Order: sequence, then structure tokens, then C-alpha cells
Amino acid sequence: MDKTTLLNRRNKVIAVIVISIVCLAVNVSLYRLTGTLKLPLFLDTLGTITASLLVGYIPGIVVALTTNICEQFFYDYAIYYSIINVLVALITVYASRKGLLNKVRNIILYTVTLAFVSAFISIELTWLFEGYSLEVQYSLLNSFFTGTLHFGSLASFLLSAFLVDFLDKSISVATALLVVRIVPEKIKKIFAFTGWYQKPLSFNIAKSNNRLISLRTKIILLLSIASMTLVIIATVLSLVLFRNYTISQHSNLAKGVAMLAASVIDPDMVDEYIENGEDAPGYKEIEQLLYSIRDSSPDVEYVYVYKILEDGCHVVFDLDTDSIPGSEPGTVEEFDESFDKYLKDLLAGKKIEPVISDDKYGWLLTVYQPVYDGNGKCVCYAAADIAMVDLEKYQRDFFVKLISVFLSCFILVLAVGLWISKYHIVLPVNSMSYCAGEFAYNSEEARESNVELIRELDIHTGDEVENLYNAIMKTTEDSMSYVSDIQNKTEMISKLQEGLIMVLADTVENRDKSTGDHVRKTAAYTQIIMEELKELGFYTDVLTDEYIYGVVSSAPLHDVGKIQVPDAILNKPGKLT
Repeated sequence: MDKTTLLNRRNKVIAVIVISIVCLAVNVSLYRLTGTLKLPLFLDTLGTITASLLVGYIPGIVVALTTNICEQFFYDYAIYYSIINVLVALITVYASRKGLLNKVRNIILYTVTLAFVSAFISIELTWLFEGYSLEVQYSLLNSFFTGTLHFGSLASFLLSAFLVDFLDKSISVATALLVVRIVPEKIKKIFAFTGWYQKPLSFNIAKSNNRLISLRTKIILLLSIASMTLVIIATVLSLVLFRNYTISQHSNLAKGVAMLAASVIDPDMVDEYIENGEDAPGYKEIEQLLYSIRDSSPDVEYVYVYKILEDGCHVVFDLDTDSIPGSEPGTVEEFDESFDKYLKDLLAGKKIEPVISDDKYGWLLTVYQPVYDGNGKCVCYAAADIAMVDLEKYQRDFFVKLISVFLSCFILVLAVGLWISKYHIVLPVNSMSYCAGEFAYNSEEARESNVELIRELDIHTGDEVENLYNAIMKTTEDSMSYVSDIQNKTEMISKLQEGLIMVLADTVENRDKSTGDHVRKTAAYTQIIMEELKELGFYTDVLTDEYIYGVVSSAPLHDVGKIQVPDAILNKPGKLT
């Protein structure tokens, strides 16, 4: 590879990096501006669309993904919306390559597609992450659709979200197309992120019809399977680790709450609390403290104090909730089945591990903390319950976030892999295959053209493909030289053969004084007759060019038998006797 090629490639890379940084800055700046002005728009896909149109799908995806990474500093969930920006880049490149952005009708359809994809995904993610109610989003449009047009709340919200996104994408698309139209063609060629490792092809590589699956498809399948396998493994491991970590954290929280609850209980008053309830001295004060402890964390569902005896759980304190009133002091609650294996330890006043149960009170993580009297005897247990439904929600949110980020990264990895395979493997191999299939050997010019055709590919991938190209190049040059040498020798042999035939014919002719140029005339007559027959359509399966050439070449020998006839007979003046 010469210095000029290296310099051009470096300049192209610099140009692509510069335009990508500018487009990234545009995305983030507009996002901050619309947020500052409290507009219902984001306009953070303008740079993505522009980059995709000017420099291709890989820079477009990079700008899209990096945009949401930068927006993460201003909005905690921004990174999880990156899949929207990435899909915008892919749809834009597809529409551009299919020539769908040259007509107004197609541009409108393209914009509607972007708005629909963006609105649908953003609604789903917003609902999953933040639980936005349908009534508070896009309040002005919602009011119009629900109040004036009497639409349902869901239909109103979806239509409002789509219209806002359509306005957002319309501004972005119109601006990006204007920028692309203004940029001169020379500049566009500099920005084009093609990555040729050979001379760009001036011909179309025809697809082969005799193969089961193309190399490109195999690479796509390989990258997809490998990436998806890693995504699945990483997701499962992440979910397991997240679940275990969350349960551990919730267990620690429940332990802390149970320990605080146990610390405010007077162990010497437990029996009186059970017998007299609120009438017992200090009962209400302790109950208020327990309420304060429970309300200190939104994850704590229930706080209660039980005295565990053989006949069941004797209620000491049981706090009311919004949905379920607490049991009165002295009430005996039956043991839950999930606590059966811990019953022996509970009756003995020992500590037990956190228990996960699913009964009439719901799916709960429970921690029991013993309350000891002055003699070190367990007189009751202070318990705290954490609702596992919240844990399930945390897991679902974590899974959605994980998949959202993984999908964006997966698309980027797949795009880069396809780009590398295209310019490093698929195009070079197909180019060599195409050129080899176009080889001709019937003339010196054709053979020279074969060598020039393969030489002009100038493949320089720097790997085994380039080694293969160099080997094919050398083999082609040697083969063409060998074929040329053989053809020259064949022509020489053919001329020698023709010369021998004419010498032999002349030998016969020189013995027969009356023959004259008879043998040459016979060859000429033979050629005229056969060509006329061929033109008239007779014996077309026999009268080939090769056959005619053989007959004409052999015609001078038609009287070769005379060579054995004695001169006395051959040159006798009179009639033969």
C-alpha cells in the first residue's frame, strides 16, 4: 500500500471522527436546550440522522449510543432509551440506501415510521421504569382528545405521544436532509465510511445461485449466535446475582428494622402487653415508635411482635396497614406452613434465618429478632416483613434495562462485525472469484486483460485474504505466460503441419506435369463449397469452423496416392493401356 493510500485513509478516518463528534454535540445540546425550555420534544436524533446519512451506519450507531451515554448525566434512565436512537440510525441508513428519501411521499412515510417506533418504545420503557400515569403526560393534547373529541384515556395518550414524536422527528428529518443537501458531493465522498481494503469495484458482483448459504449470511449467523449466547448468559447471571444481592440487601434491611423494633420492647412487660393491650403502661408509646420504625423505609410491609408458644403466635404488637388492620394484643395466630421447619428453634428462643413465604399475607421476606429479658431468656420475637412483590418489580425493571442496553450494544457489535467482514473478507473473496470467472484465453490481448483485471483489485487487507490474493495474482501471471507460450508453440506446430502438407502436395504436383496448381485450387474449391453449404444450413452439426479448417488444410493431399504411381504411367503422353 503506497503512502498516498495511507494518507487518504487517515484523512477519511479523521473526517468521520470529526463529523461524528459534531453530530454527537448537536444531539446532546438540543436535548439540554429542550429540557431547559421544558419543551415536550427532545430533538436528540437530529445528529444521529445526519451522521447516518453522511457517514454510514456504524458512525450513526456510535453517535446514537454515545448520545444516550452522555444524556445519562442529566437523566438517570437515558441510557436505557438508547435502543430508540440506534433503531433510528438503522432505519435511516436502510431508507437512504434504498433511495427512499428522494420523494416527499417516501420521506413522510420514513418520518412516520421513526415516530411510531420511537413513541411505542418510549411509552413502554417509561411505563416500566417510572410508572407514568396516562393522565399526566402530554396534558394539553390529552385534554383536547379526551375533552373535545371524547377519546378514551389510553387512546388519547397513545395518539398524543405519537403526534409529539412525529413533530420531533419531522424537525430532525427536515433539518438533517437540508444539511445533507447543502453539503457538496466532494465532501460527502470524504465522509463516506466505506473502508475499502482494495480498489473500489467498478462492476457489480453477481450473486452465485449454486451455493446453499453465502459467506455473508454465515458471518451474520455466527455473530448473532455468539452475541446472543453471550447476552443470554450475561443476562441470566446478572439476574441471578441481582436477585441474590437484592434479597441480601432486603434481608439486611429487615434485620435492621427487626433489631430496632426489638430494642424498644420492654421484655419485662411483654405478658402485661398481651393481657391488657393499650391499657398497659407505655404500650401506646412503644406502638408509636414501632410505627416510626416501619415507616422509615417504604420497602417494609409489616412490623409486629409475637410471643411464640406451643399453641401459636401470641400477638404483642401488630401494626395496622392501609389495607389490613393489625390483630389485637393477646390474639393467637396459627403458625404458617413456611415456618414449620423453624418452629423448634422459635419455641427454644433461638435466632432463625430470614424466611421467604407466600401465604394469605402475600409474598414476603420475614426476619425474626429475639427479645431477651435480663436473664438472657427469649420472651418474644420482633418481626419485620419485606414485600417480595417489590423485589419482583425490581427484577423486572433490571431485566428490561439490561435487555435495552444489551440490544443497543448487540446491534453495534453486529454492525461492526458485518462492516469488517464485508471489506476484509466478503468483497475481496467475491472480487477474486468474479475476476477469475471472467478470464478469457483466446487471444494475447485477452490474456493480458486477465492479469490486469486481477492486478487492479489491489487487495491489501493485511491478512490471509491478502496472502490468497497475492498467490492468485502470481498463479494468474504464470498461467497466462504458460498459456501464451503453449499457444505460440501450437501455432508454430500448426504452421509446420501446413507447410509439410504443402511440401508433400508439391512433391506430388512436381511429378505430374499436367496438374499445375490443381492442389491449391482444390483446397480453395473445398472451402468455398463447405462455407456455402454451411450458409445454406446443410450439415450444420458437422460443418464447424474447426472441421472446415481441417478439410481445407488436408485438401492438398487428395492426390497423395500418386506418389506411388510410376512416372511412366503418370506422365504417359497417350492413353493408358
